[in-house]
Amino acid sequence: MGPLEIVFRRSLESAQHDGLNESVVSDVAFEVGDYLANQVEPQNEQERVLADMWKVADESEQHAIANMMVKLVQKH
Repeated sequence: MGPLEIVFRRSLESAQHDGLNESVVSDVAFEVGDYLANQVEPQNEQERVLADMWKVADESEQHAIANMMVKLVQKH
């Protein structure tokens, strides 16, 4: 698990622990994803690809990426 995934996972777990509904969790994931893609240097190739995808995606696609990351974190 890379540093970006750790930050994302902790943010998501905190939002869920606070009892936030799916819509709010999705919005938190979007905000965290945007911050990570634009402010944090990727530490490996996977993080670099994810950051590059985020940067070329429009807002709707970024929300889709964020929602997929939520699902990924929830399954692990």
